[in-house]
Amino acid sequence: PVLSEFLCVLREIGGHKVMMSGSGPTLLVFQEDEASARKTASLLENRDCSVYIARTIGPEDLRQR
Repeated sequence: PVLSEFLCVLREIGGHKVMMSGSGPTLLVFQEDEASARKTASLLENRDCSVYIARTIGPEDLRQR
């Protein structure tokens, strides 16, 4: 029930793509950019959850190494 509430909240505040992981009580939210991700994280600040911001990488990121 708690995850369902978080799913609704994340969709309401503009989560680009919201989904549940396959194992454990983890929700993933994809945003268009870092600023949107940080805004979403700040809106969840006072709730009973942990928030982590990560970015996806592509082939161009791997070539830079």
